[in-house]
Amino acid sequence: MGKIERSWGMIKASWAVLRQDKELMLFSLLSLVCCGLLCLGFFRAMLPALRAGGAPEAAPGLSDMEPRSYFILFFFYLVLYLVGTYFSTAVAGCAVIRLRGGNPTVADGLRIASSRLPVIMGWALFAATVGILLRMLEDKSKWLGKLVAGLFGMAFSIASFLVVPILAVEGVGPIEAFRRSAGMLKKTWGEQLSGNIGLGLISFLACLPALLFLAPGLMSESRAGLLTGVLFTGLYLLAVMLVTQTLQTVFQAAVYMYARDGQIPEGFSRELMQNALVSK
Repeated sequence: MGKIERSWGMIKASWAVLRQDKELMLFSLLSLVCCGLLCLGFFRAMLPALRAGGAPEAAPGLSDMEPRSYFILFFFYLVLYLVGTYFSTAVAGCAVIRLRGGNPTVADGLRIASSRLPVIMGWALFAATVGILLRMLEDKSKWLGKLVAGLFGMAFSIASFLVVPILAVEGVGPIEAFRRSAGMLKKTWGEQLSGNIGLGLISFLACLPALLFLAPGLMSESRAGLLTGVLFTGLYLLAVMLVTQTLQTVFQAAVYMYARDGQIPEGFSRELMQNALVSK
């Protein structure tokens, strides 16, 4: 069984879990709304600095602004990670309950995430620090520094793939969660990469039908027709984002459960999991 076939099988099994607990997408919806409002607030906070640069194409980078710009960006990263990790932890906690044969509720997810709030805050602080350091490296360096920052950022993202389910189940500190996630990389690296590629491909293909909503609106001669097309396109893309984001967290929870103690998640076959996670 090849990696692509295995990953596709795990994605289908994760989808079966999500179909049983559609309310998990509520957490993803709340996360997207909160992060959207946060991005809007950040843009408004940075607008004076951007205006000081003149035209958009002449707007300075953060390295050319006042030092407080880095503080604003760090605070933005911090709250973004805090909000995103909180709701992802709620999804992961519910997914683990389902994968162990239970029947989770929204209240269970909120309870789990709230009980892990101190370590979630610690992880947000750790991830935001890494993020701002990489951004400073990009701003202060030429192409080689930007390349190094990009590669390090990618490595950090891969190594922290299982941090959310670790926080949800074990409640360890951010450094320990990152260490354990990176340690499990030896077993799960192939499934992480191919699984993410598979989810990305599914997301891309699922977004294509949005053209069916957008095209008539663009061709419409009325403003109402255009707005209607844009509205339905936006709602459809939002639905795709909710499904894929929640599906990825369920996928992470399943990979984590088997990588940690060899437990076969409910709804996943033994053959699938045993072939999926092979020590390198």
